[in-house]
Amino acid sequence: RRVLFRSDNAGVNPIPNRYVTRIVLASADGLTGFVCLGGFSADNILRTANGGAAFTDVTGAGASGLPSIPVRGFAVDTVVPTRWFAGTEWGVYHTRNSGATWYPMLGGPPAVSVDELVLVPNSRRLLAATHGRGMWSADLATPDPDLDGNGSVGAEDIALLLSSFGPCA
Repeated sequence: RRVLFRSDNAGVNPIPNRYVTRIVLASADGLTGFVCLGGFSADNILRTANGGAAFTDVTGAGASGLPSIPVRGFAVDTVVPTRWFAGTEWGVYHTRNSGATWYPMLGGPPAVSVDELVLVPNSRRLLAATHGRGMWSADLATPDPDLDGNGSVGAEDIALLLSSFGPCA
């Protein structure tokens, strides 16, 4: 099979001059996608909604943003499209709100370089291939115990769980 590529703006590059580590298309029409970059910079995940004419940094900011580390793998949850996963120099991070806040993935690989992330087709299984620590998998259908989304499981999560049951009669 042969593939033909076309450019309407040859020589114009809307992304930073860094090593591209991953390109992920997130829509059937090819207009929405992500470009992941190497380097210890703050904007290592860029999103396009117009086929690459313009890109937006989706790594968040401050303490709740993705650390300034290379991103080598990337996956978009097919059931919850605002939930993304990034395979980084220091493990797997995830966001539930389209990149506004990022957290280390609980129960995932330790702080090790993750070279590839794959959502197994027709399943809720995320696979992570690491550099030197083997393969890891996560069942995305299993409820996440981090109910408040702060990156750790604690008393706040238990309070949220209990409040969902309402008062005792």
